[in-house]
Amino acid sequence: MMQSQSKQSLHFLSPETTRIFRENSGLLHVRLIRKPDSEHQGVHAVLAFPISHPDSFISLRCEESKGENEYEVGVIKALNQFNPDSQTLIRQSLGRHYFERVVLQIHRIRQIYGVLEFEVDTASGPQTIMVKWSYNSTEDYGKTGKVLLDIHANRWVIPNIEALPKAEQGLFRRRIYW
Repeated sequence: MMQSQSKQSLHFLSPETTRIFRENSGLLHVRLIRKPDSEHQGVHAVLAFPISHPDSFISLRCEESKGENEYEVGVIKALNQFNPDSQTLIRQSLGRHYFERVVLQIHRIRQIYGVLEFEVDTASGPQTIMVKWSYNSTEDYGKTGKVLLDIHANRWVIPNIEALPKAEQGLFRRRIYW
């Protein structure tokens, strides 16, 4: 296993020099082809810009052998440059760390003390979301979308507020106006 890199260096990974695979143990492995003894086991992916660039600038990270510190193996500039199998493995790793649900429709928003209760439809069916009524409970998602952070730290994405029917846009903007 390779020692951690200098904190100032940034190492970009390319498909020509990087092999991403899963062993029988189920752990994600990264091997840097041109560096001897450079296989990293138990790697996980982290997005540098999860909202604005979900398929770019993906940090592949690993714990040191004693499990005390984490280090960066390297950064993938653009995931689409890698083969489909590698892309799938990275997306699976990201999916374990960034679980987001997409809101398809808003039926009702009700204020209960300092909390907003959203009744929505998602791809997995109807849901009730509880969100603190606070500007830091939302994030911008691109130019016209929002991410709602519920009281359990789950992320609920509304990709495009303007694509919602006018009544739902009004309902949303009456409560979330920032």
